[in-house]
Order: sequence, then C-alpha cells, then structure tokens
Amino acid sequence: MTTNSMLFEDVPLATTEVLGDYQETGLIAHHYGDLRRSRVRCQRITGTMWLVSAHPWQAIDFCYLGGVRIQGWSAVRRTDIDKVTRQYVQLNTAAPPNLTVEVSGQAKMNPISGKLLENPDEIIEDIAKLGGKTLSFPLFREACNQRNLKVAGSVYRAQSIRAYIKEIIDSCGAKWLGDNIVFYPKTIDYAAEINFPSELNHTLSLEDVAGTISLFYGWNHARDQNGGFLQMEAVGSRYTNKAVYEAKWLRQPKDAEALATRLLGKRAGQFIKTTAKVPGVVRAGDDVILRSRSYQGPMTILTAQNNGVETDITGEVIISAYTNLRLTRFSAEVLSKRGERIEVSFSNGQAELTILDTQGRAMAGIFVALDQGTAKKTNDKGSVSFVTSPGEHQIALSGPGIDPEPFPIYIK
Repeated sequence: MTTNSMLFEDVPLATTEVLGDYQETGLIAHHYGDLRRSRVRCQRITGTMWLVSAHPWQAIDFCYLGGVRIQGWSAVRRTDIDKVTRQYVQLNTAAPPNLTVEVSGQAKMNPISGKLLENPDEIIEDIAKLGGKTLSFPLFREACNQRNLKVAGSVYRAQSIRAYIKEIIDSCGAKWLGDNIVFYPKTIDYAAEINFPSELNHTLSLEDVAGTISLFYGWNHARDQNGGFLQMEAVGSRYTNKAVYEAKWLRQPKDAEALATRLLGKRAGQFIKTTAKVPGVVRAGDDVILRSRSYQGPMTILTAQNNGVETDITGEVIISAYTNLRLTRFSAEVLSKRGERIEVSFSNGQAELTILDTQGRAMAGIFVALDQGTAKKTNDKGSVSFVTSPGEHQIALSGPGIDPEPFPIYIK
C-alpha cells in the first residue's frame, strides 16, 4: 500500500516525441470511463493520422473535425517496438491545418478483462500504476459498486499522482482517511467509546457552513471546462454563505444531485469541528463515540498525530443534517449530432436552452422545437425558453447548415 505522502511526483506521461515522426508536440493522454457525451482532443501526427491516447479504447463512437461530426474515418491501433499499443483515428481526407479532431466513446479498458475502467477505485489504481505505485482501496471500490457510482475523465496535463487522485475522491464526495477512502459525511452505526477532555475546542467558521451550493461537474477535455452545473438551496437556512464545489470526474446529473445533497445537508445542518488531545492511539478514519462534558455522540476522526502517549486529533461531529433542500438551477451540456452545444437550465417549471456553435459562440436566430411543439427563435444570446417538466424530451434545431433530426435531451 502506497501512502498519501508518497504520491507527489507528476504522473509520468509520455510525449509525442516517442512517436518519431509527428507534427504536434504534447503529452500523450490517458482517458477513462464513458465519454460518449463528452469529447477529447486528438493530437495531429499527420493530416490524416491523429493520436487519441496512450492506450486502446473500448470503442470510439464518433469523430469530429472542427467540431462537426464526420463520417470518413476509422479507429486504428498501433503497437510500437516496446509493445506499447496506442489509439489513433485515421481520416480518409487530410484535415486542414487550422482544424482540430475530437472523438467520443468509451475509453480505457482493463487489459485482462476488457472491461471499461469506470469504478473510481479502479481508475485510482491505474493512475498510481502509471507512476510505478501500488494503490487500491477494496472497501471504497465495493462502496462505489453498491452506489453504482461511475466516473470518467482524463489524465492529460503535468500534475501529481496525488492531485489526480484527489480530483476523483472529491468528485465522489469522499475523504482519504488513513488506509481507506470513505464517503463523507457518513452514518456511524457502531464505534468504540472514547473519553475526551471535559472541554472541546470548537473551530467551526463561516467557511464551513453554507445555505447554497454551486456544483460544477463533467469536465470536457476538448473544451477545458466543466459541462454540467447545478445550484441547490437550503430553504429557510440561517446561513447566507455560498459554497462552490467542483466534481470534474462526475458525469451523471443524478450523481451530481446526490453529491450536492450530501454536501449541503451537512453545511446547512448542525455540526461542530473540534480539536483535542486524547490518551492512547486513535487513527484518521476511526469512528468513535465521543464522551465529554459538552457533547456525547458519534464522530469521525479526520486527522490524528500520535506521540506514543496521546493523540492530537481533529474531527467533526454531525449532529443533524439539513433536509429541506431545493434544486434551484440545473445545467447540463448536450452535444447534438452535428456538434452544436446545448446548455440546459431548469428552474420553476421553465427550461432555458442556450444553443452554442462548435466554437462556443451563441447561435442567434435559429429555431428550436421541444417535443415536436411549435418552434421558437433564439435571441441574440442563443437562448430560448419553454414551459415544461423534468424528464427526457426530444429537441430539434433548424437553420442554415443544421441537422434537423430530433435528438434526446434530459431536463432536470
């Protein structure tokens, strides 16, 4: 087991220089999970041959040139003299120098089973392995399986192994405590009792509490930004603070909503942060039943420093979670067949759709129809609104050069 402190070196990504002949210099990425609703940038080797990743993909579904989906291409794998197999796409016609190639699909596989790597712990294990480390958390892996929690993302820039792992852990709403990763806050059903000092040092500050949370999720490698956003409010909370949280590796809106619910439930609820010295040895991640003059109840130890006689600890006591939560804004990136980007925002029974072109510019003056209803024209910001209800709907765009075929869109 490699400890947290041994992972500060960067993930050793190869560069395109190892390929011999190439046109574009850069780090060769590793991509994970289901990326069918997102895209990744490819690197130009020649006008027709583009490098996707340092490993084979389970499947490449679509290829885009300059943001527009194309037909004339094929997925190609090449194995070099060192027996390293990389993923490419080959175009039937050379791409113009000013255009880029992107792909979407299902990315890195387990080399033995061929199964898509999408369990958070499987990806953590693989990223650590890139750096020659052995790291796995079986209990966390099983907890993710029980929640059916799957993530997706990319390792593509100079960043430490630990930083990438922290991105994944944060996206799950978990904490790395001792020898395990745990979803937090959590329910403590049973724990050993421990006698604390008669007085605890409470350290709760305004940075720890919030009445509103803004959650950004679904990192889009091709655009270098998150594609999803939601805002949740603790109705009637005494706190006015606003928390901002990023979950780059989350992809599903339901998972983002569940994460925001857990985070805001704690921040708007009743809890205390405390520091203390306790006799004996306790470890980070331990659950204890705290006994003191000021409080009695369960607590998770977040940090622990032991000198052989006593332990300096910090922990949080979750007294009660706030439950009156309301989703006030929701936005998810949707990719049309041609490549237009649709940002969806839903609030108070009204969905606002903002249509952007392949360069991210507002598409004013095009027509948008929802569920085969009357089409509406977008304003100068590329936006149009419909009164509707949450769920899956059909959307159709019409205008010069736009594919009019309807496609599904999820409104939450």
